Amino acid sequence: ENCWEDVYRLSCIAPSPEPPMQSKPSAPISATEKPSRRKPEGEFADRDWSTEKLLDTEGLVDQPNLAPGLVRWLTGIHRVTVTGDHHLPADRASVVAVNHCFTPVTVEGLPMSEHVLLLLRILAERLDHPARPMAHHGYFHPPQQHRKFQRTLNKAGFVPISVANGVRLLKAGRSILIAPEGSASLPPYQVQPLFWGFAKMAWFSGTPIIPTAFVGPHEALLRVVREDRHEYLNRGNRHPVPYIVEFLPAVDVRGHVDDPENPQQWKAFCGWFREHLQSHLDRITAGRE
Repeated sequence: ENCWEDVYRLSCIAPSPEPPMQSKPSAPISATEKPSRRKPEGEFADRDWSTEKLLDTEGLVDQPNLAPGLVRWLTGIHRVTVTGDHHLPADRASVVAVNHCFTPVTVEGLPMSEHVLLLLRILAERLDHPARPMAHHGYFHPPQQHRKFQRTLNKAGFVPISVANGVRLLKAGRSILIAPEGSASLPPYQVQPLFWGFAKMAWFSGTPIIPTAFVGPHEALLRVVREDRHEYLNRGNRHPVPYIVEFLPAVDVRGHVDDPENPQQWKAFCGWFREHLQSHLDRITAGRE
């Protein structure tokens, strides 16, 4: 429980740069990913929770009652279709890894990505235990902000994102929800290079990864980016495009990485996973305007 040196050390391998990914590449894309972040210090030093704390907070999770009116409104407008849910393991935990749509909604005053809110409801209807979303540390610090939104964070099941937290949850039989790009797919539906942490969570816990394609939010809101800030122009007048969530067949990371000490294997796996998810997004979005 206290020995995570290898996990942290393997999370600190730096990547090399890569040009942006094209939507339909004519040749295989070189595999380059972002490293998982280093072991935290200072205000983020308490981001790693014990197994006991992770399971104790599960009693506070109530995802079916997380913004039910907002969920009904969104699903009514966008007619969400879910396919491939038979790929979600019935008897074990998994890493549900989704492309990052980042269209924001406000849940009890807390900003949240729309795809996270909807996926939590979808997964709650299909899994025996609530899937725990891995959240940026800004949700938990500074302490006064955490206290302000603690009830909503607990209801959603948010956990600070770290390899250690992911491994502990997965070993305890709890699935996790993560967007390994770390920030929004830009241009829309073009998967960015991936942080390695999601793969390491699966490898160290011996659990499968469920690639998940989420299509629709990028088209529902008109977005402009100004000085790295995202601004949405039609929040009150969404385009009523249909949303599609497709769970893809499970991926065994240990079938791709046999030596966790080898950074090139992590790099190659995350590059392959990125192409794999991109190919399905291209298929699903073909013909959409």
